[in-house]
Amino acid sequence: MISVVIKFPIPKEITPEAYKDRIKDTISRYQKISGLIRKNYIFDEKSRVGGGIYNFASLEDAKACFDEEWQKRVETNFGKPEITYFDNLIEIDNVLNTVKVSDE
Repeated sequence: MISVVIKFPIPKEITPEAYKDRIKDTISRYQKISGLIRKNYIFDEKSRVGGGIYNFASLEDAKACFDEEWQKRVETNFGKPEITYFDNLIEIDNVLNTVKVSDE
């Protein structure tokens, strides 16, 4: 599994409520992304940074999601995205009471 952290600047003129409204409009798009397991929308008002934390089945699925078109759309709406890919070595899920270790 792959975890991806996306961060981008939120312009000062966009209020937290307006940002939330904008990202709500993207929910249905992410519900259809191949290999996307989970997405959390994030925002820090103090630093004016928004983005997402994603879990994908594979690196290929993640990279397909964040293609050039996606990056241009984010940059147009907010600012240039910073994308960081991580191998997800261990996942603890306290809701399902499960632990998943990669390659086991």
